[in-house]
Amino acid sequence: MCDVESACYMPLLEETGYIPKDRYAYGTELREYSELVAEKWGLNKRAVFGSTVKETAWNDQLNQWESTIIRQLPNAKEETLIFTSSYLILASGRVFRIHIL
Repeated sequence: MCDVESACYMPLLEETGYIPKDRYAYGTELREYSELVAEKWGLNKRAVFGSTVKETAWNDQLNQWESTIIRQLPNAKEETLIFTSSYLILASGRVFRIHIL
């Protein structure tokens, strides 16, 4: 459940036309809203959800960040992905990779 008003955890409310059900949203509603936003802007096809960043390091030869990501597949198997990026942003103790095309 949100510890502050729902709108603080729910960006783009005007753009989606979504109205939070409760002043302090429950986790299930936050998850559903995240899925709505991902679907609306096509993030499902471009993001790697349900994954864990195992390692991130600067690669001097490529002059880029290199991240090793483990993704859980529906059949309980794991897939290892390696991404490179020009920028790396640390936020709230989590690692986010930005890939600029």
